[in-house]
Amino acid sequence: MTDVHGNYDCLNQVLARILPLRPSDQIFFLGDSVDRGPDSFQVIEVLIGLSERFPGQITCLTGNHELMLLAGAGVVQMPMYIPTWLQTGGVNTVRSYCIQAGVEDYQSFPLHRLQGIIPAKHISFLLETSRFCETDDYIFVHAGCDPFQPLEDQSNDILLWDKSLYKFAINSIINKTTIPWSKTVITGHNYNGPIITSKYMMLDCSRQGALACVELNSMQGYLAYPQRKRMLQFEVKETTSIPQYIIREL
Repeated sequence: MTDVHGNYDCLNQVLARILPLRPSDQIFFLGDSVDRGPDSFQVIEVLIGLSERFPGQITCLTGNHELMLLAGAGVVQMPMYIPTWLQTGGVNTVRSYCIQAGVEDYQSFPLHRLQGIIPAKHISFLLETSRFCETDDYIFVHAGCDPFQPLEDQSNDILLWDKSLYKFAINSIINKTTIPWSKTVITGHNYNGPIITSKYMMLDCSRQGALACVELNSMQGYLAYPQRKRMLQFEVKETTSIPQYIIREL
């Protein structure tokens, strides 16, 4: 699943369905677990708890929002991202950590003190997230990649931010052309999901206010919505047409 964005309610709905894990099960979180939603602190707590409960079975990738949070907290030196972070949901993450620390006035909380109220365990966890994961059949990455080049050689600008792969896949669907790489690339980041082809899946469903989970073995998909008790099941099948509002955004 991808782009939880601080949505503790939806995350719990999904986990209630898929836990406990069998020894052969794996969960892949494709980044952007923080920001926008109200509960980034709780979401990170859950991910840490899962990693400890099921060692070796939980893979958490770095998204652009994790990177911006680390920059906002002064953990990594990328000050150019900080205004973007605050404008795209970072304020809600500051609020989430302030509430946990007993700070009432989160709106005027100085960013240079943010690292001091984020638990060290959370900082370590965020720093240890992976930029990508590759298996025999799949490539998991937050935003995009060049499927023909070694992933370890690709920059954060591509893996965490780039939309070129997404646009290529969209155009392949529109033009009914074959996607040429061998493994299936699974991403988030682009909010217009789910978009499904045999070689590309984009599962960020933020635009419809949902969190998507796909079981790759069964190819069954589920959408969790805030404050709903039941998830909506959807069939993971090829996307054959692209809405005009998505085409206009390319």
